[in-house]
Amino acid sequence: MLLVLALIAADPCASSLCTATSTHFVVYTDAGPLVAERTLHDAERTLQALRFLLGDLYSAPAEVLPIVLFSSPGIYQKFAPARTAGIYRSGSNWLTPDTVLLAGVGLSLVLSHELVHRATHRLTETAPPCVVEGLAEYYQWLQARDDDLRLAT
Repeated sequence: MLLVLALIAADPCASSLCTATSTHFVVYTDAGPLVAERTLHDAERTLQALRFLLGDLYSAPAEVLPIVLFSSPGIYQKFAPARTAGIYRSGSNWLTPDTVLLAGVGLSLVLSHELVHRATHRLTETAPPCVVEGLAEYYQWLQARDDDLRLAT
């Protein structure tokens, strides 16, 4: 939530901050309601794929995950490392929840990648970074449909 307030403060001209919510995610963006809804849909599909793939190993967290989508990469870079299109930040306590930041519109693969980071972080916090990054790179290509799971090309 603090990040959302920072988004508004970073660009006071962005008078229309849109949200889209589900039981698992809340998307905040200044890119409009259609982008918010599409991002929420993509996040839910990725969660569905992870549940299908990991089965009992993965249970969705009880807390809602904030996803902040910046329409301006310039504003995004005030909060994230250089040369990234998205980032997953693990919350350290109840004041700073887990958060996903995205650097623009149309980054569904990046969103999936960051959600895989969240899933692997929940499964193990001690995996080597190369394993965590490799899993995120591989599984970002998962696509869930109503009753099957595919690797996109």
